[in-house]
Amino acid sequence: MEDSEPAEDGLLAGLRWNRSARDQAQLKHKIRDLPGLLKHGLHLRKKSQSPDTIPGPSTGPAVHKSCSQSFPCAGRAVRNAFLSHGPYPAKDKIHLARIIRRSYVGVELVQWLCEQCVYVRCRTTAVRVWQVLLELGVLLSVDQRVVFSDSNSYYQFSFEECDSPSCEFRYNEGEWPEAVKLLLQLAPYVQFRSGGGANSPSEEDSEGNRDICSEILQMKALERLTSTVQSELAAALA
Repeated sequence: MEDSEPAEDGLLAGLRWNRSARDQAQLKHKIRDLPGLLKHGLHLRKKSQSPDTIPGPSTGPAVHKSCSQSFPCAGRAVRNAFLSHGPYPAKDKIHLARIIRRSYVGVELVQWLCEQCVYVRCRTTAVRVWQVLLELGVLLSVDQRVVFSDSNSYYQFSFEECDSPSCEFRYNEGEWPEAVKLLLQLAPYVQFRSGGGANSPSEEDSEGNRDICSEILQMKALERLTSTVQSELAAALA
């Protein structure tokens, strides 16, 4: 009976692998068809418009909608909310004989998010949100760590901004809790990195995990892109 357990485990692992491989193959097939879908969608739009139609303010909501579903824009909204309303002042960190200015402590970032966002009910959830920001490059580790830590580790923020004039998250600061809600969609995919084990991962394992997580984030973004294209085509055909 004991000899059959490894076989069952292997069978389950094989089924999971096959399902994952099948899902990725389907997504790659969608990605290959994406240029044709885009071209077809634009052609349908041109046919649906009269020759005298002049594009006006109606083009704004499309950009507005894309920004409201953008993970980087959502991450920057959380950053801006913390910098504007967070009670914790920036600190200077001495690292490798250098003074790193405008740094923030991980435990304070977690505490602020738990206190200010209704969608974050525990520190573990807050850690995963900050881990997503770390993956997106909105949050930077002073110690160059790839896993966010609810500790006295120091972090900095990047200063990149969305250049869209109608970005919902940039020009409406009150929407930042909705940005957190959007980022929580990615939390399950970084859970295995921010969960933390008893032993610290090796540098090689950390790099491997980082590549895997980055690939997951890219796959999720591509899934959202193909869904958006399909929605645009459905609207054009309606």
